[in-house]
Amino acid sequence: NAESWGPGSDVMIMRVCVVGAGALGSLFAAKLARSSQLQGANVVLFSRWEQCVNAVNSTGLQLEDGSKTTSTVKNVKAASSFRSVYELLEGPADIALCTVKSHATEMAANDIASILSSSGMCVTFQNGVGNAEVLASCLGADRVIVGSTSHGSLLLEAAKVRHTGVGYTVLAPLQRTALTEMTCQQISDMLSQADIETTVSSESPSTILWRKLCVNVGINAICSVLQTTNSAVFENPLCRSIVTHAVMEAVFVASKLGIPLKTVQGDSTHDSSQRRYVCGLVHVESELNRYHQLYGNTAVTFDGLEMEVLYATLATVFRVAQQTSANRCSTLQDVLRSRPTEIDRINGVIVGQAQELGVHVPVNALLVSLVHATQQTAPHRVSKPLT
Repeated sequence: NAESWGPGSDVMIMRVCVVGAGALGSLFAAKLARSSQLQGANVVLFSRWEQCVNAVNSTGLQLEDGSKTTSTVKNVKAASSFRSVYELLEGPADIALCTVKSHATEMAANDIASILSSSGMCVTFQNGVGNAEVLASCLGADRVIVGSTSHGSLLLEAAKVRHTGVGYTVLAPLQRTALTEMTCQQISDMLSQADIETTVSSESPSTILWRKLCVNVGINAICSVLQTTNSAVFENPLCRSIVTHAVMEAVFVASKLGIPLKTVQGDSTHDSSQRRYVCGLVHVESELNRYHQLYGNTAVTFDGLEMEVLYATLATVFRVAQQTSANRCSTLQDVLRSRPTEIDRINGVIVGQAQELGVHVPVNALLVSLVHATQQTAPHRVSKPLT
């Protein structure tokens, strides 16, 4: 009985609206709709991209897996208006998954407020920080869940998405109560049943978001400037050096803001494993000395515990790049399509927070400028050698 679902209810979530028909939104919509364990669930993809909406409704949503095998998911529908969402879901949504670009969050918040039932919950799967607060200002903090995923996805064309890398997904309620914790677990179960393995974290939403932010800081800008897949971050020594410097700045800023990034506390075996993994790729202490020599920025330093946090964060960055090596990060996809990027909400956040702290972060500042310059100079790009 879809009508009886609500936060803390034992009834399975039946009406799901995925807001945003980009790569991640299309991936999640396809997986939720085709899950045999979620039979009876109604999934609608909401977007104002009419070409995509028409394609989904006429031929279905195509999902290509890592082996390049394509399946067509036909039991997902798409809508570009609130009225259509209501008609397709046969009522308001129980859950909205917000996957839009960060610069579109305010508009999406108003859309979601019109789509959700009075007891409905919104999960944000967006890059950067601050999106959850924008959604909460419209929906209420007790109706927002922070999500972070490292699944890689590439939108090949309207209504066709490639799953380019399997990752981890974590959730945490923006406002912790017994009810929001219970609802968060229900949504986690729903995603896991759709082959999106998900856990509920006991950590603060800010920790989850900043840990994901550090991953994006390490991958998105450099891959967008060099126009490479995520593999460059893991495979190329020069890229690994630049990434290490950018992540150093991000971890240092997070430390100054009092945001804990360490995943496992007091597990020496885990710490040693992460250190060995990173040391096989970069010599962190040497890179820190090189950073000081190159930029004269000796303020960026790490004590014993902070150094372990840096190793853990770098391990996450490199592992995500390795697991999603074939992926084109979202910022690169925007650059190639001449669309606004989220770089100001990723590396730009590090720059902005550092300025407020009176700290210099030259690597992230340069990466932000290079991404903007890459977009602005696109008409002048040389694509063929002289003959």
